[in-house]
Amino acid sequence: RAQRYGVDCGEGLEWPAGWVPGREYAKPLVLTNKSDSAMRLRYRLPDSKYFSMAFPEEIFLLPGLTHTLVVTFRPVHLESYDDAVQFSNERGTFYIPIRAHVPSAAAVVPETLDFGFCPVDETAVRTFPISNRGQLPITFEWSYDGPFRLSPASGAMPPGSSVTITARFTPSDATVCVARCVCTIPEDRAHVMTLEGIGKYPFLASDYEAINFGRVLVGATARAEFRLSNQSPVSARYFISQRERDAARTVSLAPVSGVIPPGGAETVTAIFRPDVRGTQTREIYDVVTTGGNRIAIECAGEAIGPIVELSARSVDFGDVPIEEPRRTVTRVVQLQNRSNSHVPFQLHAVEENGAFAVGCTAGVVPPRLSHTLRLTYSFSEPGNYYRRVVILVHNQAPLCLDVVGTGFNDKKRPMTLALPVVARARARARRGLHLLSPEELDASASAKRARSAALLEGASSGSGEGESEGEGESEGDQDEDDEVELMNEVFYGCCDPTAALAFDEEYLDFGAASRLRVGEPRLLRLTNRTRGKIAVRWALPHGYASGGSLDRLGAVFAVNPATCDVAPESTATFKVHFLPRSDSQHYFQRLECVASFKSMRSFRLVSEDNFVPPWSLAVGAHGHTFAPGASRFIAQPLLSHPVLSFPVCHVGETGYQTVSLTNEGETPMMFSLRTGANCNFAIVPPAGVVPTLGTQLLAVRFSPTEVAQYDRTVSLVLNGEEANPLKMRLLGAGSEASLRLPHGGRLFLPTTCVGASSTACLTISNPTRLPLAYEWDLPESAADVLSVSPAAGVLSGKASLQTTWVFSPSLPGPMLAKVPCLVSAVDSRTGGTGSYEVLNQVLTV
Repeated sequence: RAQRYGVDCGEGLEWPAGWVPGREYAKPLVLTNKSDSAMRLRYRLPDSKYFSMAFPEEIFLLPGLTHTLVVTFRPVHLESYDDAVQFSNERGTFYIPIRAHVPSAAAVVPETLDFGFCPVDETAVRTFPISNRGQLPITFEWSYDGPFRLSPASGAMPPGSSVTITARFTPSDATVCVARCVCTIPEDRAHVMTLEGIGKYPFLASDYEAINFGRVLVGATARAEFRLSNQSPVSARYFISQRERDAARTVSLAPVSGVIPPGGAETVTAIFRPDVRGTQTREIYDVVTTGGNRIAIECAGEAIGPIVELSARSVDFGDVPIEEPRRTVTRVVQLQNRSNSHVPFQLHAVEENGAFAVGCTAGVVPPRLSHTLRLTYSFSEPGNYYRRVVILVHNQAPLCLDVVGTGFNDKKRPMTLALPVVARARARARRGLHLLSPEELDASASAKRARSAALLEGASSGSGEGESEGEGESEGDQDEDDEVELMNEVFYGCCDPTAALAFDEEYLDFGAASRLRVGEPRLLRLTNRTRGKIAVRWALPHGYASGGSLDRLGAVFAVNPATCDVAPESTATFKVHFLPRSDSQHYFQRLECVASFKSMRSFRLVSEDNFVPPWSLAVGAHGHTFAPGASRFIAQPLLSHPVLSFPVCHVGETGYQTVSLTNEGETPMMFSLRTGANCNFAIVPPAGVVPTLGTQLLAVRFSPTEVAQYDRTVSLVLNGEEANPLKMRLLGAGSEASLRLPHGGRLFLPTTCVGASSTACLTISNPTRLPLAYEWDLPESAADVLSVSPAAGVLSGKASLQTTWVFSPSLPGPMLAKVPCLVSAVDSRTGGTGSYEVLNQVLTV
């Protein structure tokens, strides 16, 4: 208009919604001369009577000047008004519109929404706005179908507002989805919106599907990584879960869930952290994607204990004179730690100032270093002394140290005790001859020599046999010193029902006592099951090292009588007295009893045939001197295994572990176990005192009697605080060997020609966590035409193995064979099958 007519007057005049009928509304209309010459303008009034202007007069406008006209709007009804003002000049005629609007609804809805690719069974979310650009409030309601969802599905919008709509797309399979959604707005109209999306299956791949951590030291950590890569065009949401949870968890994965973008990858870290030796872990973790594939990750590892060795397995003090002034005879043994961890140890049932003085009965061996055990012969009476000291080592099988010595003076001179004598005596005990008296041993040796002499007079071939028999019985088999034998000595202690000598109690609890009065003694009965007379003497500790100054000066426990003789196959009773010397003190000591045959007192009565080493029995005694109601010391314990989970154990077998109890306080800590009636778990020692900043090792035994899961909680009462015990949970599982054969124990080999062969594979699996040995026993009728590889082997717990079967017929016709598979558990300690029952499982081929 400005270029054609030379006049600029805007786009016109509008009265938006909001005016009221019966009122007057005025607006200016500005005319501007945009040309380079003066002009004359004439205008015509609007046709409608609702718009009015001044009487039309000719308007003379110089270049660049403006003229303002006032247009007045006087509505009488609430309706739309539309008119125009006609202008004319030398160049022509043009119209300027004038309008008045009433309130209206005007919604804006997108026409399309594209989700693109979306993983199957997952929900993709998009948002979009709808707005009300009108002057009236509106309501809306969505109608849709298919895998799309909109929220909110309905609502209201005031003028000038907008609402954010959330759209969700959940495809159930890989397909293209197109849907038409209708947004119904009664005040306006129905708006149609097209929703589009494509469902795709996610697919994850792993660079490793089997991780073997190898042998890992208990308490150490082994790490391994594997990468999950997303090879699909959609994001993949994954979750990692353990397939079976029938054993304690030793492997952890991180992260266990996440979302991998298309073409991306994520690294998952597997951590193997065993806390119990002997654990053979084989866990399967499933990596599952929603609507996609599943990956099985197998994690395997074995927990091993530290390697701690003794520099010598025996200590021989030789002949030690008992005289004044006393001579000090000391021997040194090194505990050598070959591993990279600190290893606590404990000399079981040994007192520092007992029959032989020990510098330290418990401690910690640093990594790759050694600890010195200093033993001093401290007997005050002449006689032979022998004791097998069991050394508990945390997370390792126990060690043993044989200690022998002979004390003598001018009046008593026993025969020198040497280690070969001990070896022969232990060999006799394994053959059940430990109850024979020295006289019976002499008679047996004489009879043996007579038989040997008779054989020597006979054939020369019989001479060799006689010598070999004599050598075998005199020396006997060497002790295996395996874990079971040593742990039996720990758990049975001085109450072994099969031993030559045994007490009726191993631990005497005196409870509360006072240093001001003598309490009631406890009776202790010793049973002599041998056929010889026994001489008994007590070797009590010299003072109580963990007590007060007065306790260190003299014995706090006394036994009456201190010496006595016990007739063959009879008993003797002793009175044990508790004699504390300090108030507010806990006491615990091992009282050692040394017994030997009466005839062993002099070398004149002893020969090589009837020489029997003495027995050493240790009885635990404990009590305290806290007044009733008095506050005890606050215990600060640290338990290495609040939850102790045993490796799976064969029914009828026994498993052993150790637990360390550390006293982090500044005062000694008394502990006593409250185990209840349960024969499957046992703990030794049941009571004791842990010195300041010291550590006590507890031996724990697990003996399953049936195939089941075992769960038991024991309480450790510390410093007599019954109301607040320290809890320890014991877990174990009993199992038996079993082999799983697929397809119902049937294998079909393809038909083949005579002279050729056909092959089939059979995967056998071990459903238990026990390692097992298997062997296929091919019958003679099928041995020429049927073979299997491998024919025998060992399957670890939860492992599978593929065997290959080959059919090579020599004659036409069908073949049907029943092939037994001999299955037996593998002894985890020796690696052999032991004495376990052999199962016979049959495969039909």
